[in-house]
Formats: sequence, C-alpha cells, structure tokens
Amino acid sequence: MADQQRLEDFLEQKGYCFDALLAEFRWLEELEDVMQDSTWHREGNVLEHTRRVCRAVVSGEEWKDLNREMSDIFREFAECAQAGETPEGSRAAGLVERWRSHITENYYECTLEILEGLGKMYVGDGRFKENIDQFGEHTAEFMSRAIESYCKR
Repeated sequence: MADQQRLEDFLEQKGYCFDALLAEFRWLEELEDVMQDSTWHREGNVLEHTRRVCRAVVSGEEWKDLNREMSDIFREFAECAQAGETPEGSRAAGLVERWRSHITENYYECTLEILEGLGKMYVGDGRFKENIDQFGEHTAEFMSRAIESYCKR
C-alpha cells in the first residue's frame, strides 16, 4: 500500500514519464524478463504491458473516463444481444469497431490478430467472462462471436 501511494504521488508530481518511473521504481525493470502468454498479450513482456497501461492511466479522471467508455461499450453489446440481434449484424460490427478503436486510442494498437485473441479470451478466461457478463447474461459470448465475425470479414 505504501508503494502504491508512493507511485501515485510520483505520477501526480512528475506527470507521465515512464523512464522517470523506472528510475524511481527499479523493481519494474525485472518485469522485462517476465513473458506474457502470447495467446492473450501480443505485446511480449510484462514491462511493455505495464508501460502501455501506465500511459493510459495518466490521471484518475482519465481513468474514470476510460472505464466509463469501456462500460458503455459493454452495455451496448449487452443491449444488442438482449434485443435478439446477431453477432454477425451491422450493429455488432459497429460495436466491435468502436471497441477496437477504444483499445488502439487508449492502450496499444489493436490489430485484427490481437482483437481475435481478445475475443477468445473474453470467453476462455472466466475472469473476463464474469466481468463482461455483469452487463447482461451471455454478453461475453455475444461479444466474442461478434469479434470473430468482424475479424473474418
């Protein structure tokens, strides 16, 4: 908890500068040797993932805005599914494009290959499925199928 507060204070004082962050928190460098499962994370190691996440989490308000936008997209996927629309339909494709743009604009370039892997992860990893299904029953499955259809176009 103290390290987390120190990190928050550091970011507030210096703004986002990952190199300065590495200099202050030397243990972060160890994350470069921790590889991620390429099925879910194409960026390679945990340090690169952390760099991308830190870039996205510049301030508390920005973080809240990102979460709000993400929740809105998940909610729209749920509404689409509950309305009986198909994952192959134009509304679902538009939501997938919006989701892909959200990821690219705020985290990392979301290629079709990465997007396809994310779609599989949303149903293959119970933690993601449970989180997404909070917006409506079977939302993760609908979203996954919509992503799969989108990537095949």
